[in-house]
Amino acid sequence: TLILRPLSYLNGADPETAVFAADSPFTHYLRSQTTPLSQYDVDALELFDSMGLGERHVLDQWQRVLYVPLHTGKALIGVLGLSSKRTGESYENADFEKLLTISAQISPLLQQVNNMAALRRINDYVFQQNQTLVRERQHLQETIHLYNQYVNLITPELKRPFAPIDDQIAAMQTRASDNPDLQAQITDLNRLLAEVKIPLAALVNLASRVQV
Repeated sequence: TLILRPLSYLNGADPETAVFAADSPFTHYLRSQTTPLSQYDVDALELFDSMGLGERHVLDQWQRVLYVPLHTGKALIGVLGLSSKRTGESYENADFEKLLTISAQISPLLQQVNNMAALRRINDYVFQQNQTLVRERQHLQETIHLYNQYVNLITPELKRPFAPIDDQIAAMQTRASDNPDLQAQITDLNRLLAEVKIPLAALVNLASRVQV
């Protein structure tokens, strides 16, 4: 598809954006030829008979009588559209030669403008991605900070219930020297506490490692 959007114009209303099918004879001519194309040729030559009514309507609205393809190498980068001369005279070979000279000067400049526009779009995209990464990094840092606070708060609370139990067991041990049954109970209690403390200690250790 060939899309022509006006970059600059003199007098009159800004022409509409023109869209031409890839297989349109108008598209084929502009991409394959470097010589100017007159609206008269578009209207009169068999070559352009297959142009759609929509494409012809767009060209009619543009009110241009001459189209000069602008190429860099084999690539079409723009079209110079000219209205009728103010004098009412027709464009002649001398005009065509001047137009070809002008197009040879304009085409590299237009290509540079296109390249700069592409670089600007890339720069804007990279900037947006960088801003996104900055926001994500800030969010990650805030999450890590909250996690560290959580770990620091929860670790003592997990261990707190065992302190009075350990104190009670210590007190029982002072009275269990002559009581085998009490010693057996203390041994069972220590075993049960160890079964709880071991996975708890592993959990706290894991949380500390993730924190780091």
